Amino acid sequence: MPLSDHEQRMLEQIESALYAEDPKFASSVRGGGFRAPTARRRLQGAALFVIGLAMLVSGWHSRPR
Repeated sequence: MPLSDHEQRMLEQIESALYAEDPKFASSVRGGGFRAPTARRRLQGAALFVIGLAMLVSGWHSRPR
C-alpha cells in the first residue's frame, strides 16, 4: 500500500531530522546494502554450522532409549 502525500512528507521530515541530529548514524543506516562476505566470515559460518551439527548429533545419540 503506497504512502499518502501527507505520510510521504512526514517521512521526509523524519529523515531530514535524523540526518541533522546524527549524520553518522543516518549514513550508516542508509549505507548501500549488503557487503560480500569475507573469507573470515565464511570460515566462521562454516565452523558454527559444524559445531551446531555436532551438538545436534551428539544430543540425538545421547537421548534415552
